[in-house]
Amino acid sequence: MVGIKELYGKMGGRQGYHIVISCPPGEGTPEQLLELMREFAQAFLGEDYEAVYSVHADKEHCLGHLVFNSVNMYTGKKYEYKKGDWKYEIRTFFFLLEELGYEVKKGAHLAIKAEKMKRFRRLDTINEEYSKENLEAFFTKGSFAFETPRVLTPDVKYLLKPKNPYQQKFYAKLYRMRIVEKCRFQYKSARFKEDLERMHMLQEEYLFLRRKDINGVADVVTKIGLAKLNIKKLTEKQKTLYQERADLKRKCVTDNNILDFYTSEPKYRKQLEDIKSEKKKLQGEKHVAERCLKESLYVGLLVP
Repeated sequence: MVGIKELYGKMGGRQGYHIVISCPPGEGTPEQLLELMREFAQAFLGEDYEAVYSVHADKEHCLGHLVFNSVNMYTGKKYEYKKGDWKYEIRTFFFLLEELGYEVKKGAHLAIKAEKMKRFRRLDTINEEYSKENLEAFFTKGSFAFETPRVLTPDVKYLLKPKNPYQQKFYAKLYRMRIVEKCRFQYKSARFKEDLERMHMLQEEYLFLRRKDINGVADVVTKIGLAKLNIKKLTEKQKTLYQERADLKRKCVTDNNILDFYTSEPKYRKQLEDIKSEKKKLQGEKHVAERCLKESLYVGLLVP
C-alpha cells in the first residue's frame, strides 16, 4: 500500500479506511463471517483498492475487520468519502430495495429477484445506468455521469515526432495509453472515461513540449518562470489601464469630456480584452508546464 502511495505521490492525508462488520451474539461462525468479508471487500472495492481483512472470535460475537488503501491502484486518485456514505447511502440503497420486496444479491454484479421470479436479474441488464460502477458514481459524486467516452486523442502516428529523449518519454507514454481507446466502444466502456481524459491532458503536455522545443526539466522550469514574469507584467499593465480609465472618468465635467470618454470606450475594451486573452494563454501554458514537471511516466493500466 505504501508503494502505491509513493508511486502516485500521495503520501499525505488520510492513509486508509477501516470498516468493522460484526455478527449478533450467537449468530454466524468465524468461517461464515470470513466468507462474508471476502464477498463484501470484492463488492465494495472491486479490484481498485488494496485491502486486507480478518476475523476474530475472542468476544461473545464474531467481528470482521477490513482495512483498505486510500489510493486507487490504477488511477492514483484518493477514495472519496463523505461522512455517512456507507450508513446513509450504500447500505440504505440495499435496504430500500428489500423494503420494496426485492431479494438482493450483492457480488461482482448487483442482481435482484422480485416475488414469483424464478431467477435473479442483473440490474445492468435492465439498463446500464444501473450497473454497479454507475450507481457507485452516483453515490460518490451525487450525480449521474453516464456517457460513452469521447475520442479525445488523434492517432499518435499523426503527431509530430519527438525531437529529444525528454519529449520521447511523453510520446511513449501517450502511445502506450492509446490501448484504452480500443476499448472505448465495448460494453461498460464508461469506466475508461477517466483514462481517456488523462490521455487528452498528456497529449496537451507532449504538444506543449514539442511546440516550445523543450529539451528537459530545466527548460520547463524556465518556461514557467517566464510565464509568471509576463503574467505579472500584464497584470501591472491591466491595473494601469484601469487607473487611466478611472482618471478619465473623473475628468468628465463638460459635454466634450463625456463625449471623449464614451468615444474611447471601444478602444479601451479592446485593449483590456487583449490583455486578458494573453494572460489566459500564459496561465494555460504555465499550468501545462507545471503538469509536465509532475508527470509520472509510469503506465499501469488494467484493460481487457
